[in-house]
Amino acid sequence: MVHKQLSDYILNQLKAGYSDHEVLERLIELGYPTSMVNEAHQHAKRRHASHGNVLPPPPPEDIGTPKAIQSSEKKAQVGKTGGKGAYISLISLVSGWFASLVKPGVVFEEEAGNASWIEGGLKNILLSGVIAGLIIGMATLAKSPEAAASAFSIFGDASWLTGAFSFIDSAWLTRAVAFARVFWSVPLYSVAVWLLASSVLYLSALVMQGNGSFVKHSYLISVYMSAAIIIAAIIAVMPSACIVSLGLLAFALFTLFPLTSAMRSAHGLSMLKSVLVWLVPMIAALLISYPMFRGYLMLLNSYCFVTV
Repeated sequence: MVHKQLSDYILNQLKAGYSDHEVLERLIELGYPTSMVNEAHQHAKRRHASHGNVLPPPPPEDIGTPKAIQSSEKKAQVGKTGGKGAYISLISLVSGWFASLVKPGVVFEEEAGNASWIEGGLKNILLSGVIAGLIIGMATLAKSPEAAASAFSIFGDASWLTGAFSFIDSAWLTRAVAFARVFWSVPLYSVAVWLLASSVLYLSALVMQGNGSFVKHSYLISVYMSAAIIIAAIIAVMPSACIVSLGLLAFALFTLFPLTSAMRSAHGLSMLKSVLVWLVPMIAALLISYPMFRGYLMLLNSYCFVTV
């Protein structure tokens, strides 16, 4: 099926005097698939020919770009080669994540048309997980060998490494192993949490008569969750256990604001139903894991309120 907006854009540029090569190269640079561009180009050429190929007027100073193409330009793919361009694209992507925390309605309205699972949602979560892994990993390097060892002990025993590489300072080896394990585990853990949360919330949204697709639903969640993963990593490396515990709890409650907006944008739900989408599963989770939640509150109390 021909992308009509692309066909219209190409036709307008051809009428304005731009060459086929200039128009096609521009669209491919913006990230449009080559096959889609070629198909729209052929369609536009047929339409152009049907108008008699009247000699076009001279090109204007500013040809303008359709809104959808402007959006794609701002979201140029991070994976493209070219140092400065890739850096700017990364900054633009990350700034979009953080913007979704403060003005989610505006961001999600713009992002809804760009929803994709692998190139969008999965890429967001993996990239933010890598950034978070670097933050926590660097903090692990600064810890004592004993503290670093405890940081990776939950992922399995790695004491065999100190024997296998006895010629290396064991303190630094322990830190290096801790960094490596944190670095690869945080992105994988982030993806697992994203998939689980998206699936549970999607089922809840369907119960609330939501009409959005899972791709759009999970993608919008990934936008704000990517920023949340990085902020949570920064909070987690704070020196005070009390600050970490209270900070993570407060920030988790704050993220319910962009989550509500994401449910409204993804499913066209009312504010009340959008809140119920996450409130019902949250209450169920608290009831099921009450002993764990109670233990967390006791730990929080010991960190922040109990004096010796």
